[in-house]
Amino acid sequence: MSEFIIREEEFRLGILDRLPVPNTGECLLLYQVGARPEDSIIIYQGSKYASAQIRHKKYNRKVTLTLNERFMSQNQKVVMDNSNYYFNISWKISFSLINPQKYFFDERVEEGQIKQVVRDTIKRNDGIWNVQQSYELRDRLEDEIAESLQQFESIKSRVQEIAVIPDANAAKIIQSDREKEVGIHIYKNETEQQISKNEQNQRIVESEYKLKEVKMQEMAIFLKNYGALGPIADDYLKGEMTGTDFYNYMMKAKADQLNILTTALESDLLTQKDAYEKISEILSDTKIQQTDEKPRIQEVEKESAKLEVKQSNETEAVTNNTLADGDYL
Repeated sequence: MSEFIIREEEFRLGILDRLPVPNTGECLLLYQVGARPEDSIIIYQGSKYASAQIRHKKYNRKVTLTLNERFMSQNQKVVMDNSNYYFNISWKISFSLINPQKYFFDERVEEGQIKQVVRDTIKRNDGIWNVQQSYELRDRLEDEIAESLQQFESIKSRVQEIAVIPDANAAKIIQSDREKEVGIHIYKNETEQQISKNEQNQRIVESEYKLKEVKMQEMAIFLKNYGALGPIADDYLKGEMTGTDFYNYMMKAKADQLNILTTALESDLLTQKDAYEKISEILSDTKIQQTDEKPRIQEVEKESAKLEVKQSNETEAVTNNTLADGDYL
């Protein structure tokens, strides 16, 4: 029996008979045996025809057809490109009658015909796809099946579902490939992180080296301006020594140097002229030399000016006690 034909029977419309009315989800096909198919008529629910029109055509056959959507599904295999594995294909389609006259007089499509068209379409994909192409195969089958079913003009078909699943052995290959990809991705990330860490460490080393260079330059400036007292001046500027401690240390250092000169002079190791020059250097070395290299060193000038005022009296006393001949002053 054809898929959409519910029943076929003789038909006669008497003078007192009313026009037949189809049930919900059905339609009626009226035709005359031996007449042309285009002379037939379709009565849908809600259609309006005059009884005289139906009697005039002398229809003698009535066919009741269903308009409800029908479904079919099936499973099938597609061999992969290496012929060692296959895809399990499961599909489900729907179809419904859209042209009853074309269906009844020409096509009479059976469910078996529809299934065969779908099977043939899927079969054409044997040996084409590899284990990694299940999604591509699914998309291709959806398009090809829909296109193949368009050959039936009397029905409307639609692909409801289609699944493409690799067989168990092929699935293991896919899982193995995924694990490899994950491993490669993790290794790549770890490598990039290590490279980034190494680059950061290199930047830290370079920064520390530059900092050391700056500190060395600063110390060179302090040694240039203060001589052996450079580190002490650096501590003072960094706030690690109070002004009083700095002053006391400076004065003690001067006193120690003057004592050494006194001993040298008394021992005739230095002339009075040389001693005078050395004393002048000692008494003047707290005055900071002007420099543009480290502006923060110039801040000591203000402090040194204060120190000079406090040193003046002590300097004169030390000088008088050291030199026997005051003409050099």
